[in-house]
Amino acid sequence: MERSKEQEEKRETAIRECLREVETQLRGGMRYGTLTVVIQDGIPVGIDRTEKRRF
Repeated sequence: MERSKEQEEKRETAIRECLREVETQLRGGMRYGTLTVVIQDGIPVGIDRTEKRRF
């Protein structure tokens, strides 16, 4: 299935935003945990963050 130029631009924009958010989370002090990127039809649609706190 071939994507239109508009779909490809939307995909590229979503990828850039996703990567920026992952970088923000990593630089923002997340010490332990998991970042999961949710992808639908080849487009990142969300990021789930699970942070562990140790006592």
